[in-house]
This record gives sequence, C-alpha cells and structure tokens, in this order.
Amino acid sequence: MKRDSSRALGWLAHDTPEARAACEAGAAHVGASVRAWHTGTLAGALEQVHEQPVGWLVMPAPPADAAELEAALLQRLRVRVAYADGSSSLSPERAAAAARVLVLLDEGRRRWHLARQPVRVGTAPYGWRRVRGRLVGDPYEQAVLGRIAQLRTRGLGCMRIAHELERLGYIGRHGKVSWHHSFVASLNRRQDAQPVRPAGMAGRAAR
Repeated sequence: MKRDSSRALGWLAHDTPEARAACEAGAAHVGASVRAWHTGTLAGALEQVHEQPVGWLVMPAPPADAAELEAALLQRLRVRVAYADGSSSLSPERAAAAARVLVLLDEGRRRWHLARQPVRVGTAPYGWRRVRGRLVGDPYEQAVLGRIAQLRTRGLGCMRIAHELERLGYIGRHGKVSWHHSFVASLNRRQDAQPVRPAGMAGRAAR
C-alpha cells in the first residue's frame, strides 16, 4: 500500500472536541490533515492504520512506550507518529530513541536460524546465548526481558504482555512477531526464581 504523507488518522481514547482539536493541531505541525478517526483502544487504531493509506498516526500526547510504538510503525508500515505539542517521530530526540529500538528489532529479524523451541534442554535460556561453551547475555533478548519486567510493574498479566510484545514488533526466537502467554509466564517464573545474572557473570553461570 502506498502511504500518503498528507493524510493522517487521529486516535482518540475519548472523543471530545478538545481531543479532536489537539489531533488536528498535531497533524498540521507535520503538514498533514486528519482524514479519518478512531475512538477506543490504540490497538484498534493500529488496525485501522494498517488498512488505510495514511502516512501519519496522530494522538494528543505520547504514550509511555512511544519510542517502541514509533519504531514499530515506521519499520512495519512506514507510518510516522505526531502529537499535539508539535513533536513527532521526525523530532531529533524522538527519532534517536526510535532508532535505538529499531536496532533491537533489526537484530531480532536475523534470528531465523535459531532453534524452533524458545526454551529447551540443550539450548541457552532465553536472554542468553552460548559462545564457546559459555553463557553470555544476548542484548536483544535482554531488552525483551526488560520490557516484560516493565510491563509487569504496570500490572499487566501474561496475556496482555504477550499482546504488547506483538504490538510493539518484538521478534521471538522462531523469527516471528508471535508471543504466547504461557511462554511469558515461564519467563516470569524463571526470573522470580533466579534473576538473570549480569553479563560480567556469564562465564560463572556456565560452569
């Protein structure tokens, strides 16, 4: 689908005149106009973005996971995000944050050669990899574990966390944006029983 950078979709958690005006102002800042609206969940707005040729998703204010959202939309749909305060995924600070996330996502895309089962006997535990017989921290998977821990502190259950990981575009060991709540639960149990050691202790973990 060809994206039109002059068209935007406005997302409203609650449909009010003030929220609509804020979205329209955010679109104007990036030279676009709101051509469609979605009221409800952000997940629903993302589905609508996927189906329409808009180049921008506009919302009143950045969500807590703005960098991940901006990176995922840019990589997967070539859609950028704008906010009512005039900032957008083109702003230097926001672009730098999204770029750091994209590095992690790109690394995940190169994981097709890894074992089909995320955790099994003979493979390194999730968050680690074997290098010459020793366990060393895997930067991408450690970032995923960090995101899971953050979502847990926000009170999300395993099902919600799995959906969030998929929404943000995180890649599993099988090379797909697909997460199951039972696997998230197993990671949480392991973290609760034995927290992941820092990279400096990787060699000790393998002995």
